[in-house]
Amino acid sequence: MADFPSIPGNDALRARLSSMIRSGTLGHAYIIEGETGGDKLRFDLAFAVAKALLCEKKTSALNVFGGVSPIGEISGLSPQGESLPQGEISGLSSQDETCGVSPFGEISGLSPKGESLPCNACPSCVRADAGTHPDIRVIDRGERATLGVDTVRRLKKDAYLIPSESERKVYIIKDADTMTVEAQNAFLLLLEEPPAFVLFLLLCRDSGLMLETIRSRAPALRLSPCSRPVMEEYLLREGKDAARRLFSSDARGRDELLLAAGGDPVLGLELLDGNRLSALREAKRRASELLSLILSGSDEALYTIASMKKPKRDEAAELLFHMRRALRDMLLSKKSRGFETCFYLTPDEAAEASAGCSAKKLALAIDETSSASEAIDAYASVTTTLLSMSIRIRNQ
Repeated sequence: MADFPSIPGNDALRARLSSMIRSGTLGHAYIIEGETGGDKLRFDLAFAVAKALLCEKKTSALNVFGGVSPIGEISGLSPQGESLPQGEISGLSSQDETCGVSPFGEISGLSPKGESLPCNACPSCVRADAGTHPDIRVIDRGERATLGVDTVRRLKKDAYLIPSESERKVYIIKDADTMTVEAQNAFLLLLEEPPAFVLFLLLCRDSGLMLETIRSRAPALRLSPCSRPVMEEYLLREGKDAARRLFSSDARGRDELLLAAGGDPVLGLELLDGNRLSALREAKRRASELLSLILSGSDEALYTIASMKKPKRDEAAELLFHMRRALRDMLLSKKSRGFETCFYLTPDEAAEASAGCSAKKLALAIDETSSASEAIDAYASVTTTLLSMSIRIRNQ
């Protein structure tokens, strides 16, 4: 069985991590990024890497210290190497609340001999799953908007203390891209001369928000969308009865879910909730109907918008989001039938919806919906913005 079985898809990334861990060549810092799976999948991968690195059943017997005890190799350590009391450091804990059971559920089929990493059976893995492993630490920003320099300074102090029971010590830093510039500069000093036994895993949506000097010292590990076969297998395994009912009785609903999930397994599981899928269908229906009226030049489009009862900004943002996706599919259908849709189920459906519209008009409509989204984000009147957008598109 392949290593990291709890992580769906991403075969190349899993193989790369497996090779580095088994050969003892894993570095001191990595950025885990990507929209796929959101915070949950980024954390799940980091936690799996931490477990695998500390797993007692790794096939490689290579000690990252070359067989020499890490004690004494690092200057300035406390002679006892005492760990800071758990809970004493704000934003620093030996385990995050979500660390216990993988959010992807129970992992079946693991070899008791530890052919797969993490083995989930050795004392180290068991303590990690229980949230009591002292050498897996999770840093977060709590209720604050940013991760500040004080938290980083406490992290730095703790990082130079030797591991309690393993060869390595792992810090999982959530929302690393929210670190203030001062915090990033303080963290950079730690990255430039890291303790030999420490691994930092920085989780973020967009590493571009971090200093170049940090990115140059922490290679990016990017999670990619899963293929349709992987999504179907994963949802049937983790979604259980809900997935089986949908897949067996509603083929269109299945296709709509997979299309909306966009290769994101976490979002796919969320959409298995019947209410979520129904709400998605209704939102797409409203967007499709209004867009059709606007593109046809019908006055009914203006009446529809004007009759909306105090539309909320988030609802208008969702409406425009779906309209842009529909317009994107419609525009592509003017040039090809061999493209992957993101709103319509098939290119033929997109082509049918775009009948009577020129490619130029569709492109301009995309620009107008984008501008409307920006205006609403800037707190412009929702109704006025939608009416103005509709008139401009109609007059093109």
